[in-house]
Amino acid sequence: MADAWQTHSFEFKGGLITNLSPYQQGFQAPGSARILRNFEPSIFGGYTRIEGFEKFDTNALSNTGVVRGIHRYDGQVYAVRGDDLFRSSGTGWTQISDNATYGSAGVTIGGTAKVRFLKYDFDGTEKLMLVDGTGKPYRFDGTTFEQLTSLSADTSGSSFIVNFKNHIVLGNGKKIIFFCSIRR
Repeated sequence: MADAWQTHSFEFKGGLITNLSPYQQGFQAPGSARILRNFEPSIFGGYTRIEGFEKFDTNALSNTGVVRGIHRYDGQVYAVRGDDLFRSSGTGWTQISDNATYGSAGVTIGGTAKVRFLKYDFDGTEKLMLVDGTGKPYRFDGTTFEQLTSLSADTSGSSFIVNFKNHIVLGNGKKIIFFCSIRR
């Protein structure tokens, strides 16, 4: 019969490891986890528990099909569902694409692939740029949504977009396209 407690300290590290048996994991990676439910990556490294969530907008997103992309920009949420771009401030969704109010009559987002977003500011006005993996990139400046048809043919079909040192970089298959700014 044990009559004394012993304390052993170990560092919590290793994160999520799923390729070891529980026995191996206990010896080789103490402090790691096999299952992480309701956890997310922490900004401080490792994982942190999700303490709950709240819907940004209780209204359902319009249109049909899968949500192809979502992005938070300027205190609002932008989402692409089907071939349309929508915006919400938390009290309902407004269609941005194919809407005369935003100068986008007849402009829809092509393809069925994931849509990726980029927020950038080269001239004092924040803008949002989108790529859909099919056509040329799109730009939204808060009042006008347009497809950038004046860009070179190499930009058509770009699937990735990033701002790197005040250059917009597009990934299109095996091509990397970059430019300094996009002005009206």
